[in-house]
Amino acid sequence: MFRCSDFTREQQSQVALLLALRFMASAASLLVVPYLMLMLTRDMALSAMAAAVIASLVFVAGRLFASPIGRMADRWPRRRLMPVTLLAGAFSAGLLAWSPKHAGLSAAVPACIGLSIAGAAFQLLNRTHIARSFPKGGLTRVYSGSSAAYNLGMLAGTAAGGLWAFSRDGAGLPEAAALAYLAAALLALLLAPVPAGADDATTHGSTARNLPVPRGPALRAFAVAAGVLGYLSTTVYLSLAIYCARVFGHSAYTSVFFVAQSAALIVALPVIGVRIKAHPPEQLAQLYFGGLLLAAVGFTAFSLVPADHGAIASGVLAVFFCVSQCLAIPSADSLLAATFDHQVLGRVFGTTISGGAVGNALACLVNGVALDQLDTEQLYWLWATPGVVGGIVLLVAYRCCVMARRAQVANLDVVEPCPLETTVS
Repeated sequence: MFRCSDFTREQQSQVALLLALRFMASAASLLVVPYLMLMLTRDMALSAMAAAVIASLVFVAGRLFASPIGRMADRWPRRRLMPVTLLAGAFSAGLLAWSPKHAGLSAAVPACIGLSIAGAAFQLLNRTHIARSFPKGGLTRVYSGSSAAYNLGMLAGTAAGGLWAFSRDGAGLPEAAALAYLAAALLALLLAPVPAGADDATTHGSTARNLPVPRGPALRAFAVAAGVLGYLSTTVYLSLAIYCARVFGHSAYTSVFFVAQSAALIVALPVIGVRIKAHPPEQLAQLYFGGLLLAAVGFTAFSLVPADHGAIASGVLAVFFCVSQCLAIPSADSLLAATFDHQVLGRVFGTTISGGAVGNALACLVNGVALDQLDTEQLYWLWATPGVVGGIVLLVAYRCCVMARRAQVANLDVVEPCPLETTVS
C-alpha cells in the first residue's frame, strides 16, 4: 500500500509502525468494555441496557478532554508524548485489574476514564505526528490506512473482549489490556523524529504556543459533523442488535451489517485511500461530507423498511454505512491537514474528537431512554429522527466549510456569515 515514490524505505517502516501502534492502542482500550459491563451487571445488578449506557458514557468521558490534550500536542514533541500516554493506559488498566478485590467501582470507573483519556490522547498524537512526518501527496494514503487500523482494532478488541468475558467471566481482561499498552509503549520508542524542516513543535514550539486557538465556521463545521458521526455510530453499535431482536424478531440480522463493515475496512478502505490521494481540498470536502450524509440517508432508509424484511433492512444499512466509511474516513484527516495550519493541528484534532464525544454521549442517553420507554412500533423514530436531522445539519456544515475554504483561498479577512455561527459555540 505504501510502496511508491511518495515514501522512502524509512518512511514506509515508520508508517507500518504508526499503524501497528494505532491498532494495538485501539484494541487494548476496547478489551475492557465487557469487563466493566460484567462489573455493572454482576455487582450492581443493573440491566444490560443500563450497563451498556453507563459503560459507553464512561469511555466517552475521557475524549471530552481532547482539546487541552491537543494544545499539548502543539507545544511538545509528540514522539515523546506517545509512549507516555500508552504507559498511562497500562497503569489505568492495571488499576482496573486491582479494583474488584479492593475498591470496587470507586476505582474501576476512574480507571476506565483514565483509559479513555489515554486512548484519546494517543490517537490525537498519532494523527498529528502523521501530518508533520510524511509528504502531502501521501497523507490521504497514510490516514486511510491509519483509520482502517483504528477501526480494525476496535472490532478486534470488542470481539476478543466479548469472547473472553463469555468463556472466562472476564478474568484477566484488564491484565491483557495493560500488557498490550505496555508493548505498544515499548514499540513507540522506535518512532523516528519528525524530518528536519517540518513544522514541528520541537522546532517551532514558541510559535505554536503563541498561535491563537483555531476558531471560525470551518472548525465549527468539522466539530458538528464529527458530533453527527459520533451519534450515528454509537446508535448502530449500541442499539442495532436490540432493535433487530424487537422489531425483526432476531438479532442475528446484525451479522449482515458487521460482516459487510469488516470487509469494507479490511479490503475497500486502503484501496480507496490510494485512489483519492491526489484530490484537492474542495473534492476532499465533498467526499467527507457526502460520505457522512450517506450514513444519515442509510438511517432514514433503515427506518422505512417493513418489519418482515429484517435482512433487507440490515443490508440497506450496511451498504450505506460501508460506502459512507469508505468515502469519509480516508478524506477526513487529510482535509483537516489541508484546511488548518500544521502548528495548530493538535487543537484542531482535539476539537473534532471532543465534538464526536458529545455525539457519542448524547446517543448513549437518547438510546437508553428510547429503548426503555418506546413501544416496538415506535422504535423506528430511533433511526428516522437522527437520519433526517443529521442530514440537514451535515448539509449546513458542508456549506459553512465551503464558504470558509473560498475565503481562505481568496485570502479574505471576513467570511460570509455562517448559519452555524450563532448556533454552535
